Amino acid sequence: MSSEDKEYVVGFEIDLGKFEETNTPIEDNGIYLIVGREEDCKVLMVFAEKSGGTQFLITGAWGVGKTTMLRWAEKKAFNNFFKIELSNSLISSVEKFKWGLMKGFYANLQKYHLKPLFNSYMHKITYIVNKQFRKENEPIYESVLENLINFMETDEIIDKRRPIMVFIDDFNPTGEQRQIFREWLKTFMTNSEKRVYISVVMQDNILRRLKVEDPALLSRFSPQISLRLLTDEEIKELLRRRLLVARKNYDGKKGEWYPFTEKAIEKIAEESNGVPRRALYLTRIVLGYAIGSVKFPITVDFVSKVLRNKKLDTYSDLLNNVLGGLAPSILNLIEKKGKNGCMRITDIADELNIPKQRIYYWLKKLEEEGGYIDRKKRGFYCLKGEIKHAE
Repeated sequence: MSSEDKEYVVGFEIDLGKFEETNTPIEDNGIYLIVGREEDCKVLMVFAEKSGGTQFLITGAWGVGKTTMLRWAEKKAFNNFFKIELSNSLISSVEKFKWGLMKGFYANLQKYHLKPLFNSYMHKITYIVNKQFRKENEPIYESVLENLINFMETDEIIDKRRPIMVFIDDFNPTGEQRQIFREWLKTFMTNSEKRVYISVVMQDNILRRLKVEDPALLSRFSPQISLRLLTDEEIKELLRRRLLVARKNYDGKKGEWYPFTEKAIEKIAEESNGVPRRALYLTRIVLGYAIGSVKFPITVDFVSKVLRNKKLDTYSDLLNNVLGGLAPSILNLIEKKGKNGCMRITDIADELNIPKQRIYYWLKKLEEEGGYIDRKKRGFYCLKGEIKHAE
């Protein structure tokens, strides 16, 4: 946790990172941070026990908790699986897709210490990953990928003890991506004895488009879990759990909502419109203002004043607020240390000491919602216009 993510509130430390919009750990101190998805969790637990390979789909609106649900599935339902994570950007071309698969298996071979396989494949995979599939190496990576596919189909990997799970977050299959995905399904879904699973997360607007353009592809997913908005009571429970794990050295004398009053939390729940990400964002904003003004406990009047001043009263206002969180730090870093205003996502993550997935989330907001970033080839993100707003 960076120094800017923790503050001290009337004698105890509070971790503002627990109110990040995405990628907060699913479990902390034994308290589950996923709320209102009990039936969906049961479906995935049953699915994980199936004997044949297949794939499931998680859909929902912006901020409803799709990635959080995927993280729960990874940690709870599929904890013992041989897991590979692919971002949607890695499926934009055949080369990136194969590179993502190889890199995933490289990490897993190390994790599971499969020494006979490790010795046979590691020197080849390491070479390919380091070269990042430059064109002059295509014949080499094609042969290594063929070996990998054969290797993935062996009983040493795909068995009841260590099935494979491929996680694809924010999936948006268009053009070549669909063909790549179909080839992947063809390779691993033809034999029902293989335990290969594919989990895909996509937004509702993508789902609606595929229902019209490619219903056959959608039919390959079972189960299909559509996440609903949360009720006000579920939002309140979500915030209660986050507050409990966000407070450090808390003596428990001021009640479980401290530093908020019950009415203040009710106000945030009401303003969230049932969207968990919005509720967490608003809570972090209010906490930040309260810490700055040393205003505790936080009352409903204080919450109303902050939200009114921040102009976050509507859902669209929140969507357009792309310069919160890590965005200013990322923009300023690219401006100061980037080459010709461009920087790789890996270098950004290393400089800020923050996981690449969180960096990718904010880069995507800056690119798609704010127009501050252009994404270039080979993993570079470049500034677009002035960034005076990031100061």
